[in-house]
Amino acid sequence: RDLHSFPTRHSSDLLVDAVDLRGNLKWLGVFFGLLLLLILLMVFLPSFAVQPTQRIVNYEQSFEKPLPYQVEIDQDEIETTQGQEVKFNIHVTGGRIPDAFYVKSELGQQLMTKGSVNDFSYTFKNLYNDLTFNVVGGEYTSRPIHITVHPNPTLLSYRCGVRYPAYIHRSNEILEAKTRLIVPQGTNLTFNFITRDTEKVILTRDSLVTDLTAKDDVFEYQFVAGQSTKFEIQVENTWNNTLDPLPFSVDVLPDAYPDIRVESFDEELSTDVYFSGLVTDDYGFTRLTCNCKVKEPIEKNIVKTVPLDLKQTRSSFFYQFNMDSLGIMPGQDMEVYFEIWDNDGYHGPKSKRSETFTYYKPSEAALDSIADQSSEDIMDRLSEKSQEANKLQDEIEKMLQDLVQKKDLDWSDKEKMKDLMERQQQIQEEWNKLQEEQDKLSDFMKEHNLGNEDLIKKQEQINKLFNEVIPEELQKLMEQIDKLLEEMPREQMQQMMQDIKKNNQSMQDLLDRNLALLEQLKMEKDLTDLANKLDKLGEDLQKENADNQNKAEGEKGEQNDEQNGDQKSAEEAKEEFDKMMDELDQLLEKNKDLQQPFDMEKDEEMEQDINQNLDDAMQNEQNGDQQKSQNQKQQAGKKMQKMAQNM
Repeated sequence: RDLHSFPTRHSSDLLVDAVDLRGNLKWLGVFFGLLLLLILLMVFLPSFAVQPTQRIVNYEQSFEKPLPYQVEIDQDEIETTQGQEVKFNIHVTGGRIPDAFYVKSELGQQLMTKGSVNDFSYTFKNLYNDLTFNVVGGEYTSRPIHITVHPNPTLLSYRCGVRYPAYIHRSNEILEAKTRLIVPQGTNLTFNFITRDTEKVILTRDSLVTDLTAKDDVFEYQFVAGQSTKFEIQVENTWNNTLDPLPFSVDVLPDAYPDIRVESFDEELSTDVYFSGLVTDDYGFTRLTCNCKVKEPIEKNIVKTVPLDLKQTRSSFFYQFNMDSLGIMPGQDMEVYFEIWDNDGYHGPKSKRSETFTYYKPSEAALDSIADQSSEDIMDRLSEKSQEANKLQDEIEKMLQDLVQKKDLDWSDKEKMKDLMERQQQIQEEWNKLQEEQDKLSDFMKEHNLGNEDLIKKQEQINKLFNEVIPEELQKLMEQIDKLLEEMPREQMQQMMQDIKKNNQSMQDLLDRNLALLEQLKMEKDLTDLANKLDKLGEDLQKENADNQNKAEGEKGEQNDEQNGDQKSAEEAKEEFDKMMDELDQLLEKNKDLQQPFDMEKDEEMEQDINQNLDDAMQNEQNGDQQKSQNQKQQAGKKMQKMAQNM
């Protein structure tokens, strides 16, 4: 047939006719069952459909291969602070669990510790920077886990600006890294704490908490040291506020009271009064006064300023006044004391008084009584010598009578004449002494206007006695004796003079020998006394150091800087040592003048070493380092004892 003769039909109609759909109806139930199963899986097991979809959509991302075990990781982000330990744990479930897991990072791969079959852990130590790592084990590789390391608050350094009170004349300074300070009272202290990664610095002092203010990571704390105190600081930030606090202590040295020592020098019955004194203080003085108090008949106070170098811490002074110039009347009592003020700029000047000296200006009646007693004493002695002169005169007359009857002088006659002349000379010398005392008495009476009638009569009588010291008759007799002695044969005269010279030389030798022995004994005693004093000073300096060490051991853990008043400062020790060396120099000079000097010399090198130790001790005391000062004094003490043993 002609193809064109067939009726024309649509292609879809041909497909329907070609496929027999009725034969597929038996599979329709299977289809709906599978569809229902798929819906149920999507509802109860969404990962069944979601995971494949995610892998298709996120085709560039790596996904963990499904394994027969599961690794449970608590957190992907971990936070800690620098230097802290971080313990990381995993828990593994399922079958065929690997025997080992590792932590893998830029630091390398480290084996995790197996706690049990299912638990593994690893401890990160000394972390100071952020770290990202993975857990690997078998075919398992975890997702990246990040540890964020936060910085700790850090105190990099600290210093204290020390501004001393102006009155102590000490240069300001900056002390680096000092947690313990010893400063004078009134010192202004400025602490600067240089920090890093610090948000807050908390200062605790006397139970009071203060947040310090900062500028460019530098926190400042300023106060005036009025009394000893302790405080501590703690640095904090958001991530760490548990660091141990740093303790500080400030020991305050109060301004000490000044000290004054005064000695009085006055002449008996004189209206002039002399003083010498020594004042000491730790920083200087404000003024020194001499205070006079007259009680009767009307109380009167007189204050005189004594010149003094106020900037020195140790200064000597001399002062003199006349009671008449102060208007002190005869018969009045007067009390005198000196008062020294220091230059304490914190509390105000403090003062200390010297001992009180009492003076009495004798009344005219008392002066008259003194003059009368002196006159009576002179007269008694004159009377005694006058009687001796009369007796001597009788003996001379008798001697002259004997000489007239003899043609030649024998030895006994010459000795008698010699004895007479010696006795005459002694009387003359004693009268000369009395004349000197009479001159002093006359001057005393003139000074105090003691011109009463009785004293004038007594003075006239004494002057008359002095005019009769060598009567004219006695003087002639002495001239005759001298003439007779001159007529003595020349040979006998020479022999007599030789004998006299010999006897005199023997006596002189005896006196010289005894004098030399006494001088040597005195020198030996002085040396022994000086050596004992030097040994005692050395022992005291060493004992102080031992006492301080025992005290420190008994009070372990405590800071105790109270000054022991019984202890000797380096300055006092040096002053005593210098005085002893001066005494030794004087003894050495006296030793040279001895007839038989000792073989002795001063150990100059040892003296220099001791002075150096004491100078270092004084410097350490000024710097507040008492321990070093004690050590230096102990060394000086040992050398002093050694020097004393060699003296």
